[in-house]
Amino acid sequence: MTGLVGLKSSRGRMSMGPDQGEEPAGFAVEGAVTRTVRDAATIVDVLAGCEPGDPYTAPTPVRPFAAEVGVTPGRLRIGVTTGLGDFETDPACALAATQAGALLAELGHDVDASTPAPMQTQRSELMPHFFGTLSAQFAATMMELEGNLGQPLDLDRFEPLTRDHIETGRRMSAADAVRSRLVLNRFTRAMATWWSDDGWDLLVTPMMPVPPFLLGSLDFDPADRERSHDRIYAATQYSVPFNVTGQPRSPSRCTGPPTGCRSVCSSSRRTVARTSSSESPRSSRRQRPGHTGGRRSSPEPPCPDRTRRADRGGSRWWMIGTVGRSAGRTSPWRSTSRRSVRSRWSRPRRCRWGCAWRTR
Repeated sequence: MTGLVGLKSSRGRMSMGPDQGEEPAGFAVEGAVTRTVRDAATIVDVLAGCEPGDPYTAPTPVRPFAAEVGVTPGRLRIGVTTGLGDFETDPACALAATQAGALLAELGHDVDASTPAPMQTQRSELMPHFFGTLSAQFAATMMELEGNLGQPLDLDRFEPLTRDHIETGRRMSAADAVRSRLVLNRFTRAMATWWSDDGWDLLVTPMMPVPPFLLGSLDFDPADRERSHDRIYAATQYSVPFNVTGQPRSPSRCTGPPTGCRSVCSSSRRTVARTSSSESPRSSRRQRPGHTGGRRSSPEPPCPDRTRRADRGGSRWWMIGTVGRSAGRTSPWRSTSRRSVRSRWSRPRRCRWGCAWRTR
């Protein structure tokens, strides 16, 4: 909706250590919002990796993710979802997924309407256990914070929804919390068969079931808990299933109203989503000067050194940016330092204009 690229990588692709194993319950990952698909891929290259003690890791990539951008993926079998049985989807949001499917079909892919069966009944079979697991996590976090502080925390200082999660988690038994995790595990297994057994490569869904919300639309009303939870369930119907499965996905801006679509692939087919993201939004995403859908489209260099080195060595160069990184673990990124981003596949070089470059 903003023209930026948001990429949620596979669960375990980036370590949550050293302080955490997973947070919360594996639903969240580290990442960044970028301007282009190539920038998003490079960020994953920089941050990806595991640390001793991680509870799980994602499959090791064959080559850097930035090298996958723009690579022709071959003919893919793509399913498009425009609505779910348990929820309603605004026609403008459904149109965004339809437009994305039409564009992918024009690019030569095999596109058809299809939805993983477990997504159709998620209101009754998934949502209560997903938010129940979150509530148990909230209550456990509160218990840990109070233990560290040596005193109870005042729940009245928390927002109503957060307070409701904490109170719900405190009422849950250990058996209830474990059962919810078992239900989520079964849902993940059932969802995976759509990719592994049915032979689909990519799933395209609306990014949101409704156009952008007005401020206050999702405010939690403690006096009407059921209705408040139903609004949240409906708003997250296209994101909760993949928070549970931990699959990689990326949103894409579409033409027309401020809506978009979401591309989801199997964790073992990471490059498919990356490549399709660089294909599908190219005609509609807001772009920086000199870029086309994350590719370097023009030969105009940002500094004279780039032209001189390219002419001399015959290599292709592209900028991977510069960031500051402090030595401490508590505040890892600072804008005052000017150390270049490094990846494990190549060593960046710095031009006299302060840009970091590397060879392909």
